[in-house]
Amino acid sequence: MCVPKTLLDLMKVYQFQMEWTEGHIGKDRFCKCGIESRPWVPRNYGAYFYTRSKEEGLARVVEIRKAMKDIDVDAEVYLKRYCTEFELGLGPSDKYEWPEGTETLEKLILDSFDLNSIENSTLQPKFLKDHVIRKWIEFAWDRGDPTAAYFNDNEPLYPVSVKYEPEEEEE
Repeated sequence: MCVPKTLLDLMKVYQFQMEWTEGHIGKDRFCKCGIESRPWVPRNYGAYFYTRSKEEGLARVVEIRKAMKDIDVDAEVYLKRYCTEFELGLGPSDKYEWPEGTETLEKLILDSFDLNSIENSTLQPKFLKDHVIRKWIEFAWDRGDPTAAYFNDNEPLYPVSVKYEPEEEEE
């Protein structure tokens, strides 16, 4: 789990993820990032880097911490083993035990996907990526993130209301 503090940092992480996964689609570098609008999650942005085990996850934390430092992103990076909803429903991940037969079911599900067929394709068309990023910018603006205007030529996204102040009284 990587927690960027601003939209600008989220965009840096997004660009990093695009470059980091180049040539690895469907293989060993699964990740995503975006805004966090679930009311039970106390942050605005999140970036996730998926691994298959706790050991791989801890190694990935070290790798991503270094990468964030290299791209000048101030973000908390830590291992989060399961999705938030999973832990809300089933308890802390360090106490969970997989039911018998889970590995067989997982293999059956994963074998039904042809991940090699997506290797040379774009997973999302550009217009959809652009739409998602626009929503990130609007979300950041709505949350008062000062870096949102950076993505609008340093202009407010919407007209700013006129502000009135009382006249100063003479003494």
